[in-house]
Order: sequence, then structure tokens, then C-alpha cells
Amino acid sequence: LYQHLPRQVPSEIEHRMCAPYDRAAHTVTVFPDTPLYDIVKCRTLNVNSYHHQAANKISPSLKACASAPDGIVEGLYMPDKKFILGVQWHPEFNWRTEASSREIFRAFVRACK
Repeated sequence: LYQHLPRQVPSEIEHRMCAPYDRAAHTVTVFPDTPLYDIVKCRTLNVNSYHHQAANKISPSLKACASAPDGIVEGLYMPDKKFILGVQWHPEFNWRTEASSREIFRAFVRACK
């Protein structure tokens, strides 16, 4: 884990934005052939961002599914499981304005049924 991105991975990307959080801070690239791509059906998302830590060394049981322009991993999933998906942005803050956030929640609910 990167403990503090501004110190360990300086970047022009705003990973810790100020409120309000229902707007975009930066883009992420969604990797094809991943569950996240299957959910949002696009290669680029505008996301909010409020974190100062990020994955550094990724477990062999996890795979990246999205990254910021500075290379920081913004999404992870576990291929051998029904629905284990983690994203660094906050869909709970912008689901009203971002269809991709609503689709992430819909996919989670479908997986729970």
C-alpha cells in the first residue's frame, strides 16, 4: 500500500479533492475484459476522488481493472469470485449524476440475488 500518495507518488492528478464530491476530479481508464468494463461498458470514466492511499503491490489473487492517468490503480477485482470489486472513487457520492456509478450498484445488487 502506498501510505501517502503526495509523498510517495507525486502527481498532477487530484486524488484527494475537496467537497462537493458529486463532481469529477480526474479520469480513469477501464481495462477491457474485466468485470468493471462489463458493468460500465466504456473505457474512460470521469470519477470523483478522495483518497491519499492506493494499492502498490497487488496480491496474485487480485487483478487491476482501472487506473488513473498517473498509473495509480483505481480498481481491483478478484477473478475467481462472483463479485469482489473495489474502486478508489466514491460511487455513493455521485450516483445521481453518473450513470456508471448507478451501474456499479446495480451489478452489486444483481450479484447479491
